[in-house]
Amino acid sequence: MTSSKLKTILGICLAVLAGAASGPLLGAPVRIELGGSVWSLRPFTTPIEDETEKVIEREILRFLEPILQYIPPPDIREDLNLGSSGECLSATLWIPLGANRLEAGLKCSLVRFRVPFVLTVEQSYSVLGYDLIRVKGTADGRVRFNTFMFGLLGRWTFLHAGRWSWSLTAGATAFPFEGDVAGRYELTASSPIGSKTISGSDQITIDELRQDHEDIPTVLIAPWISTAWEIKLSGRIGLVLEAALSQGSFLSAGLSIGL
Repeated sequence: MTSSKLKTILGICLAVLAGAASGPLLGAPVRIELGGSVWSLRPFTTPIEDETEKVIEREILRFLEPILQYIPPPDIREDLNLGSSGECLSATLWIPLGANRLEAGLKCSLVRFRVPFVLTVEQSYSVLGYDLIRVKGTADGRVRFNTFMFGLLGRWTFLHAGRWSWSLTAGATAFPFEGDVAGRYELTASSPIGSKTISGSDQITIDELRQDHEDIPTVLIAPWISTAWEIKLSGRIGLVLEAALSQGSFLSAGLSIGL
């Protein structure tokens, strides 16, 4: 998905949120939060990490297919090491509910995530204790996600003291699993009668991989759990700091604007 399309989607989401906020929602004031976040896969294993490993494995095996016709495929995911970095811009509409200190929220985020990976694999295939085939391989690349994320959330402000408030949020997020995989790969298979090496670089989109592997999902659903601190700056504007776990972990800062 191109950057222009992502900006268009975010603009539409902001327009929808603003239109909803201007209406008489439950006859109560609403708030919009605008903020930015940094992202990481750590510290917990999430659906996006599992599916990213699967995509990397499928891409490497696809590239090495000419040599894998003659040998069993190596165990890739066991030796795969992932990194992660990213950022996102978010807009969240918060609607007060009838109960005191409770709000319902709709979040829309423009995300740019990057998952670098490194692989070193060495395996032997033996018969009666003799190594018939020895395989050595390396891979170095990255998976890139330029997409968006939606969330349906509920927030409880359990502590309010002067200009400060502290809240807990829970809900779910939907993450369209779109992006591309790029890397450089090399594999050498050696046997008593000779050796064969395949190496090179390749790039492919996740959608193209999905055409041959229907088990690669189009959307990832994950729970959202976060805690946020807000301090009123002036009038209806406040500064919000938030730590969240969902499709990875997020640290966010932004502004809350009362309407």
